[in-house]
Amino acid sequence: MDEIVKTCCFTGPRPKNYPWGRDKECEAKIEEKLKIAVQEAVERGYRQFISGMAAGIDLLSAKIVLQLREDMLKRGIVLEAAIPFPDQPRRWKEQTKREYASILSRCDKVHYISDTFSVAAYRKRDEYMVGRSSLLIAVPGKPNGGTARTVAYARRLNREIVLLNVYR
Repeated sequence: MDEIVKTCCFTGPRPKNYPWGRDKECEAKIEEKLKIAVQEAVERGYRQFISGMAAGIDLLSAKIVLQLREDMLKRGIVLEAAIPFPDQPRRWKEQTKREYASILSRCDKVHYISDTFSVAAYRKRDEYMVGRSSLLIAVPGKPNGGTARTVAYARRLNREIVLLNVYR
């Protein structure tokens, strides 16, 4: 009988949509909370992690998973990149593009949702991640943004959701 792999995915805003703006102290708190949430997921048996690879919380989460995988000497931790379309980072800042490329090169799996840009590809990417996960770690963003839609979709599918609030 095949062992069931527990899978976790992430959602959160892009830097331009951070509710805390450019407050570095809040950003550091969120990073610490993400680290703790990922560590707790690993302690609970989660080994597969999926990042949507968008700038902001997605890339930060992926970096945390990779660091934890290194610290734990890989102990079966797998990082999958779920990318809406290959050209996703085209208009990003150079530093973010380099960070993306570095993370992507260390992913165990890469799944492209679409061959070309479309707004629908982002939604399909989020549905792909949540559909394959039993846990969603979320950093709330705008009430009507992609993060809110992803959390609502996870609720409809009865997924466990860990909401990280920077203000607590």
